[in-house]
Amino acid sequence: MRTVESLIDYLFEVRHGEKWYREGEDKVPEMINLLREATKTVKIAVGELNPDNFEREKVIVNFSSLLGKHVEIIIVCHKADSKESAIEGFIKENPKLIELKKRFPDKLILYWQKERAEVHYCVVDEKHVRLDTPHLPYKGKVAVFKYNAEKLAKLWSERFDKLIANKDECQEIQLEEIKEVETKFEASHSMHQGV
Repeated sequence: MRTVESLIDYLFEVRHGEKWYREGEDKVPEMINLLREATKTVKIAVGELNPDNFEREKVIVNFSSLLGKHVEIIIVCHKADSKESAIEGFIKENPKLIELKKRFPDKLILYWQKERAEVHYCVVDEKHVRLDTPHLPYKGKVAVFKYNAEKLAKLWSERFDKLIANKDECQEIQLEEIKEVETKFEASHSMHQGV
């Protein structure tokens, strides 16, 4: 008879085509493995786009490589309660990602979501998926990466597509909006510096 601990350990064993991560474990290396599978699209729905994960050099290099190969990367993120505040958050917390947006404006598509997503996920080519358990902002979570899980990936991809189609819930962030907020932010920063 198995103990509770052994059952939990069993749940986290690597199975063919899937990898589980406990709270606190670094999931970025596996996220990079997932990204390497992309040939067409990467769809990411997250809460804050935590810079501890998404500003890492290896992630940015992989994003850049994919974008250079004409893979479309679409990211939905709450970040803040208003679109302008969310853009400010991107500029402050995700500057490398913003630079990629400027280099690949038609391939890196950013959306602001009014409400923070309860479940965060990533779908690659409607074939592979990462799912996170619900969690508080910037806190650890349990995640599973499933490879060659087409039915599951298609389900989450459809959910993603419905989300970005709902303009009341989700709004695309245009490059011009980023530049406007950068200009305001720089002007405000200069005023506070006494320049």
